[in-house]
Amino acid sequence: VLTSASNIVVAGLDSGIRATHEDLASNMWVNPSDGGHGFNAFTGTNDPSDDSTSHGTMVAGVLGAMGNNGKGVTGVAWRVQMMACKCLNNGTGSDSTVIACIDYAVTNGAKIINASFDSPTPSLALSNAIVATRDAGIIWVASAGNNTYNVEVNPSYPTCYGIDNVVSVAYTTRTDALGGFSNYGAIHVALAAPGDQIYTTFAASDTYYWPPSGLGINNAGTSFSAPYVSGACALLMAQYPADSYQEIISRLLNATDPLPSLAGKCRTGGRLNLRKVLRTIRVATIPTESGEPFQLRVSGGLNRTCAVEATTNLVDWSSIFTNTTSTNGTFDFADDQSTNLPQRFFRATAAP
Repeated sequence: VLTSASNIVVAGLDSGIRATHEDLASNMWVNPSDGGHGFNAFTGTNDPSDDSTSHGTMVAGVLGAMGNNGKGVTGVAWRVQMMACKCLNNGTGSDSTVIACIDYAVTNGAKIINASFDSPTPSLALSNAIVATRDAGIIWVASAGNNTYNVEVNPSYPTCYGIDNVVSVAYTTRTDALGGFSNYGAIHVALAAPGDQIYTTFAASDTYYWPPSGLGINNAGTSFSAPYVSGACALLMAQYPADSYQEIISRLLNATDPLPSLAGKCRTGGRLNLRKVLRTIRVATIPTESGEPFQLRVSGGLNRTCAVEATTNLVDWSSIFTNTTSTNGTFDFADDQSTNLPQRFFRATAAP
């Protein structure tokens, strides 16, 4: 349906990224002022090289490893701009390093922040910084954490700040079970995404991937489920460029696949379904004055042909208008006969 979000900048708040990796280099954001790929909050420089944990490089591979290049792995977004923001060093960081990276991301045009880390301790300074990202229209994707906790009982942050641009993600296995050590929460965790047996890029060299074959290592956790969702959000923003962050999040959450294993474990009770997210068609009424024809707006993504259908009984539908969405992903329809006809219902579908 869609593989490229080449105009969307996603900031990875993590341990850095190996920007020269063969499967990541083409998708690294470039700062036009200094040619760097991000920011290192520990050194105050534009060198966010990954550390010995390679955590940020592994997360980056899930989000945006180059697709269809015959190498390594494929990210959710085959093309995207990944901004490396180093706020963790060997797995540890502080409010000051995280906030410095947030400021850098906001200043330099990030639209999504992937935060594959969590803390049991709330921070007013950090929550205020996340509010600033919300005010800038940025989506904050957070890993729910890997403690097997119900976060409604044992809170995890930033998941539990209750800020509406935060999308917290649990992880699932290849059999659609809730991950063995995934945190969960019926209110504060939004959805789940794959996060078990993940093969991805690694920072040991420009051609290294993890885990190496034959070692029996299971790469798992919400650190990986979060970038699946960040990549999905990037593609959604490319597909629906006129949408607000609230609309993008709504599209994401309304198109999950409900799973018995997730009932009561997250707000949607569902697992990410990227194809469903990108193929959703929405219809919204356009306010009119008394006596004016009924109008609606169809939203279906860029350059997509959709049919408006009508019925009086919700059983027999007939196509009454077909059009192709514009570059902002929408088209409008006015029913000029609506003032002279009985009540009708409308829907929009993908045209054959």
